[in-house]
Amino acid sequence: YTLGASEQTPAGNAYLNTSGWRSMNVTPTKGNTFGFDVNSGAAASAKMRIYAAWGGDQINFDDVYALTNNDAAVTTGATLVKDEGADTYTYVVTPADEEQGTEAVTATEKKYTYNNAFNWNWKVIEVDLTLAAGANEIRFEVKDGATAAVNFDKFEIIVTQYDGGEVYEIPDVMKEDCIGTIAADAVTTRVEAEDADYSEAAMGYDNLHANQTFTETAGGAAGSVTSGLVVGKLGLKGNKIVFNVWSDAEFEDASIRFSMAEGDNLQGGTRKVNETLAFTFNEETITAPDEAAFTGFNDTYQYWNWEPFTISGVSIKAGINTLVIEAIRDDNKVPNIDYIEFITGEEEVTADVAINGADTYKMEAELMDLSGFVGDGAPTTTEQGNGETCVGHIGNGSKVKFSVSVDHTVKVQIMIRMAKASNGGPSNEIASYVADAKLGEQSIAVSGTFELSGENQWHNWRDVPIGEEITVEAGTYDFTCTLNGQPNVDGFLFVVTEIA
Repeated sequence: YTLGASEQTPAGNAYLNTSGWRSMNVTPTKGNTFGFDVNSGAAASAKMRIYAAWGGDQINFDDVYALTNNDAAVTTGATLVKDEGADTYTYVVTPADEEQGTEAVTATEKKYTYNNAFNWNWKVIEVDLTLAAGANEIRFEVKDGATAAVNFDKFEIIVTQYDGGEVYEIPDVMKEDCIGTIAADAVTTRVEAEDADYSEAAMGYDNLHANQTFTETAGGAAGSVTSGLVVGKLGLKGNKIVFNVWSDAEFEDASIRFSMAEGDNLQGGTRKVNETLAFTFNEETITAPDEAAFTGFNDTYQYWNWEPFTISGVSIKAGINTLVIEAIRDDNKVPNIDYIEFITGEEEVTADVAINGADTYKMEAELMDLSGFVGDGAPTTTEQGNGETCVGHIGNGSKVKFSVSVDHTVKVQIMIRMAKASNGGPSNEIASYVADAKLGEQSIAVSGTFELSGENQWHNWRDVPIGEEITVEAGTYDFTCTLNGQPNVDGFLFVVTEIA
């Protein structure tokens, strides 16, 4: 950039999934020149894609920049305007919206650009290039009288014919557009929802005018088990999110696992997945199991309570595979999406707790799957000065789940190491804190009381038995229970007192 430019961190929705996190704002001074060289082993024809944005009224790109390839002029014929690009959405204005004082409209469809972040509302300009064998100098030079400080994100060169060979028809999706690769020896391949394509989705009127984004940072206790970013606000019927994934090999009888969270408070009810979403994979309809449903956990934080489900019997082809998830409810209720996983082999299951003899085994609370927890109970450092952690701020109805393996029949006393959330606190009945305890299909009758004394009960830990000792046969089981009463939990103990 011979006469100046500034590196910027874009804002807006499109930046989060298309721009690569950095862009360059070019100083509009006459003669300011920038570009790059392309070396070609032979003469070729190509398309060049320019990702650009301009935050003002409409301009002709060719009035601002003289674009050349080895000094030969290249004309784009493109225009840039602030409300045309990847971050501009269309939405429907209803009569009720009009009555609430929004501006008058003459049609049902309106445009909105997220947070007025026009400077990063990327538009793709595509031009033809003729490449010579050897070096090709692609240059952009600011013209006399130009005042538009255009932002540039990236440039792509797609060769359509090389050395007089066959013409390459650019497909709608190329390998470079895929957000993940399934290796030939892969077992589980995860792709994140925030990397998927939801550029054609429309956002709800209220969400738009609250400057909300499709991409969000998960919060609450369940937020701690995500990769950080998730996709929400896809509720309008007909909205689609598209996952393009490349596979190095063909797989029969594969599975796709989804991690989603209900965005609506169900107040203890359920909502079936197949009544909420429609799925197609490589243009073939696939459906979730009939029992797959969102439960919501009956709490105000169920927005982030991740509930996995799996669609099995999927054929993955070598090359590009496309999964489309579509919102189908008339009431615009759609879950948040964290990630999907392609399962193409036998997953090795390692139990969280492995019992192999007479001993005491501990499941640390902070290592548990917190996706079913209610409230903002992310792992909280204890105040004992020993570096230990516990889980606190646990809301009523929080779901505990972890796996336990037993190598032969044993007798086990299951205990919870817990403390009250405040001095005095609620009841000392164990059932006030732990409910619905099960190991596999074996229910555990929760009973008894416990006592705490002294101050600072927040970390006044007690090992509290959960019911009576039980006999467990060899196998691998899920331990589950529900927590109430807002306890602090340091972990669960499995005390093996007898080996059969």
